[in-house]
Amino acid sequence: MIKKYGSDLLRLFVASQHYTNSIPLSEEILSQISTAYSSLRNTLRYQLANLKGFNAATDAVDLEQMLPIDRWIVWKLVGLIDSVTASYEKYDFANVYQEVSRFSQVNLSSIYHDVIKDRMYTCAASSLERRSAQTALATVFDALTRMLAPIMPYSMDEAWSYRLTNGDFSEDSVHLQDWPEADERWRKQQVAEDIEALLKLRPLVNEKLEALRKEKTIGKSLEARVILTSASQDGRDLLEIYKRDLPELFIVSQVTLEQGDGPLSVRAEKIMDAHKCPRCWRFVSKSEDSLCARCENTLTSRSNA
Repeated sequence: MIKKYGSDLLRLFVASQHYTNSIPLSEEILSQISTAYSSLRNTLRYQLANLKGFNAATDAVDLEQMLPIDRWIVWKLVGLIDSVTASYEKYDFANVYQEVSRFSQVNLSSIYHDVIKDRMYTCAASSLERRSAQTALATVFDALTRMLAPIMPYSMDEAWSYRLTNGDFSEDSVHLQDWPEADERWRKQQVAEDIEALLKLRPLVNEKLEALRKEKTIGKSLEARVILTSASQDGRDLLEIYKRDLPELFIVSQVTLEQGDGPLSVRAEKIMDAHKCPRCWRFVSKSEDSLCARCENTLTSRSNA
């Protein structure tokens, strides 16, 4: 079994079990752990790929300059560090496994990594938008690898080494690092709490987008416009504050805010009166008859570099 599944996978299996109870073992259980192990590796691979060329000492962005969704994931990381640290101190390895897996699958893969893909692929390497996301990714990567090192020693040392040397060995091993501690500035962030509230709209938006896909009205979500209607002044104020960020949060090209008579409602429709940017595939104003302004600025900055 060790040859088939790998030693770190078996360590992850042991860590996932409540050792005060009888521990079941079967091919199905190991398959589930294998899936979780692959998910964690893929999470770190995604981060490593997007951190290539990023030097935290010179390229990191201050918290106050980071984009709202980037501040949100760092804020969520605080809770993970607190929970995982407390679990290790109680030898509750099963909770470490559960908390890290949930953070990786829900907060990272399903939300954060998905939201920032467009920015990472289309913004200039030295732009604030890309550096902000890389700062958040580096912060999460550094904490995750150190927190998982006790139960996945080989995999985390390999990931840590690739971050430092782009190779599978580094003299500055992850096992020589201090335990991660949350910066107190990350803990109380109104911006992050606002984004947390706005992200609760994502399931509603995704439901409307999926309906358009089933009707074959749209293919990709970037072909859609989302219309948010609310009678609540507080709700509209929050949406207005983050109006610029809403298309990225929902992965659509446009978000329109309207005043209504009832509670917040969500609609989605195919964009008919816009031009598709051939580089980023967002639908923008027809006045932008070639590249959108953002892509034009990105290419201009590259040529001037």
